[in-house]
Amino acid sequence: MNKVGKKAMGVGLGAVSALMLVGCAFAVLRIAAHLFPGLGLEHAEWTHWLAVIVIPETIFVAAAIFLWRKKGPVAVGILTTALMMGLHVAVHLAMR
Repeated sequence: MNKVGKKAMGVGLGAVSALMLVGCAFAVLRIAAHLFPGLGLEHAEWTHWLAVIVIPETIFVAAAIFLWRKKGPVAVGILTTALMMGLHVAVHLAMR
């Protein structure tokens, strides 16, 4: 594989791994809501903000900082996903 292909593969790997982290965070939130219905996690908006947006975005930034020098394309993929999630939240809030 040539150099451009390796960089594209790294960006794709970073984006997919970031999306998998968000999916896992959302799944944990949903499972916790079903296992502990008395907590009312399905109706608490702050749990969604914290578990699906704040914690993954923090992990994305930390991972991109740590990976920037050795795995630059992977860091770019992670940051791209973080940017898209941030834009999604901004549009969601603007529509409300």
